[in-house]
Amino acid sequence: MGKQEVRDFEIQFVHLPVGEHQYVFDLNPAFFDAFPETMVESGEGKAHLNLLKSETMLTLHFEIEAKLTLTCDVSLREFEQPLQIQRRLMIKFGEEEGELDEEVFIISHEKISINVAAWIHEFINLEIPMKKLHPEIASEERPDMAYSSAIDDETEEAVDPRWEALKKLKNKN
Repeated sequence: MGKQEVRDFEIQFVHLPVGEHQYVFDLNPAFFDAFPETMVESGEGKAHLNLLKSETMLTLHFEIEAKLTLTCDVSLREFEQPLQIQRRLMIKFGEEEGELDEEVFIISHEKISINVAAWIHEFINLEIPMKKLHPEIASEERPDMAYSSAIDDETEEAVDPRWEALKKLKNKN
């Protein structure tokens, strides 16, 4: 990530008083360009952060609204994908830095700031659908597809007569 983008997502929490603090981060194409491992071509949006500081921990509530430019897996056409994300992270102060689980992190007592850019990027990437379909393709019937998850109500499963005979024996007892 470029130096300017890093500073934009850096929060100096050491001097903040105990209580709630609000932040708004702009998500622009430069933000997505800073992460080469992303599936996002480009995008725009805002990330709202409510930081609650206590003596022993930080609680971060993220609300992210974004419009991403993705490439369709079938037609290779670009399309816009809107996202609305709400996530929570807890950061505790401890001796050794680490991750307890996907929502709880431990940072050193000596640390004076955190950078939330990587978390915002991760939350966005987790919300991108596994199969990226252009809205026009997703809404139309595709007879050329080998697999469809639609259930055909007209077809009934043929029951093997041997199973019917076994069911009769089971029900007699």
